[in-house]
This record gives sequence, structure tokens and C-alpha cells, in this order.
Amino acid sequence: MAYQRALKGIERASFERVGESEILKGIGKEEWGPLARKAIDSGEVKVREGFDELVRTLEEEGGKWGIVSVNFCEDWIRSVLSSSIGQEKSEDVLVFANSPNENGVLRAYDGGEVLCTSDGKLKAVKVMIEQLRDGEEGSGNIYIGDSSTDVECLLDDDVEGVIMVKEDGTSKLVDLLESIGETEVGGFKYLRMIRSARNFDQEWRSRNGKRVWFAYDFRDILDRLLSELRKS
Repeated sequence: MAYQRALKGIERASFERVGESEILKGIGKEEWGPLARKAIDSGEVKVREGFDELVRTLEEEGGKWGIVSVNFCEDWIRSVLSSSIGQEKSEDVLVFANSPNENGVLRAYDGGEVLCTSDGKLKAVKVMIEQLRDGEEGSGNIYIGDSSTDVECLLDDDVEGVIMVKEDGTSKLVDLLESIGETEVGGFKYLRMIRSARNFDQEWRSRNGKRVWFAYDFRDILDRLLSELRKS
């Protein structure tokens, strides 16, 4: 986590260069839809299996959800969501992401500095959870991620973390966590159990009882994680 946070200066400089290049300048909201559809049709962007089913299940059970991203702008995310769950539903989703202003300069969801590292993402998730709860008592939070910037969110005490791995079981995030080994980081003592835990039937536990789950797609989450959480 300290390593992720140390990248903040480098990542911010990268986002600044995007703004300076003006590559995103002048792209209107109406243009993102066709771009997203083209990317999906070409296979450049793929929505994992079971996503629409997960959304329907959450709706049926009164669950709320949102998206936090350091890489894609809000209009792009909503355009991809529209192709999967429909435009009307996609417009209601709470999205915290970096988006370009009229000059193509990227800013965070709140107009502040860009989200670029794991600590910024965790802060955004905390804000999102409070907004989604809207003063109501929550029954639990699930965080799903596959990026190194997700590490703090996945391991936060207030969530059940789910790491999405590729079909062949590989994941840069899993490799990162495995490399931590038994080093004390951020109050957690991690165990070298990642490789054997990738079948999703096992849990990866730190010595303080924190669990991280593994899934290949959203059907895994529907079939296994939700049923387990309902028991607890």
C-alpha cells in the first residue's frame, strides 16, 4: 500500500500530460456512446459474464451499487453500462471517476485532484458508501476489483473484498498481494496462500481474520459469495 501511494506524483503527472495533449478536448457526452459501442463490438471492451444478473439480483433484494474508477471517465463508463443494463438504469448508477472538463483537463468526481492511487480510491469508496446509504443502516458492503489501485479498498475492514481474476487464473493484483508474502503491511499479516485459493472454494485469511474472495466472473459472485454472506 505504501508503494501504491508513493506512485501518486508519477500518476498525477501522467494525467496532467493527457490534459496538456488536449486529446479529450471537445468530446461531448453524446459522442461517448458510439465510441463505447464500437469498443464492445470489436472486443476491446468486455463485460464479464453475469453482470446484468448481479444488477437484477441487487435490485430485487434492495441492494445499492456504484462504480469508482481511476482510469475511465464517467461518460464512458455510463456508455458501457448502457449497453449491458440499459440506458435508463445506467443513468441512475453512482459513478466516481476522473472526467475531462471543456478543455480536456481531467478532474476527479468532486472537481478536485484526479483519483490515481489506492488511498484516493479508498477515500472515494467511503464517500460513496455514505451516499448510497443515505442515512440508512447498511447490512454489509462488497467491493469488487482487479487493479493494483483496488488493494486498500479490498482489504478495508468495512467491506468483503472480491478479486476478479482472468479465465486462466492470472491477475496482476493477485501477483502483487502474493509478493507481499508474510510482511506486515498496513496492520495486516498476509499469508502465502494465493495460488491455492484461486479456485474460489477457499478463503485467503490474514491472521486477524480478514477474508479476500476470488471470482472469475459475476456469476461466481452470485453463486458463491452472496449465498455465503446471507448466512453470516
